[in-house]
Amino acid sequence: MDEASEGSLDPAVAAELSSIHQSLRTTDDPAEAVPLIRRALAIAQECCGPDHPIVARYLIRLATFLKTTKRLSEAEPLMQRALVIDEATCGPNYPRVARDLNNLALLLLVADRPSEAEPLLRRAVSIFDTALGENYKGMTNCLVNLASLLQDTNRLSEAEPLFRRALAIDEAKSGLEHPDVARDLNALAQVLLATNRLSEAELLFRRALAIDE
Repeated sequence: MDEASEGSLDPAVAAELSSIHQSLRTTDDPAEAVPLIRRALAIAQECCGPDHPIVARYLIRLATFLKTTKRLSEAEPLMQRALVIDEATCGPNYPRVARDLNNLALLLLVADRPSEAEPLLRRAVSIFDTALGENYKGMTNCLVNLASLLQDTNRLSEAEPLFRRALAIDEAKSGLEHPDVARDLNALAQVLLATNRLSEAELLFRRALAIDE
């Protein structure tokens, strides 16, 4: 209906294409979603210009899908471009920029480039701290991602306080029995296990199990 009444290049058409894309990502044939989000991206660029924040949003959606289908070399420049757009339009210390940094860092981790991912995650955490405060719920994913990277590179003494901080935020913001709390407990327990604090680790593993059950 919108295509008929507003034309095929209307922003409303782009928004609806993007919504259909999001739905198709979870179906048995997610590849159907790619041309839809590409078309939404093309419409947004035509209507709003190549450097509009909505263009960055569609770039991230397309890149995220490409990452899940292991097309990392296609996804990375899209995420880089979205980051540049959001830095230019929102400023370098805006929370949306932190989310872009986290997304790009995750892609680099999948590509086995942890040394490039680490400074992006550290910058994302710093942005959240400055813009929204050190107890902002939305930063726990960044904290866990950074802590996991440090754990994987055998810097357990640096990873542990980050896992503890993520756990404290999730307990305060989501409640003691939220799945995110179980995730944090399990991650922290792995660090304790690796540093031979078995009795402490066991308690956390048991609590995480109880939450998940």
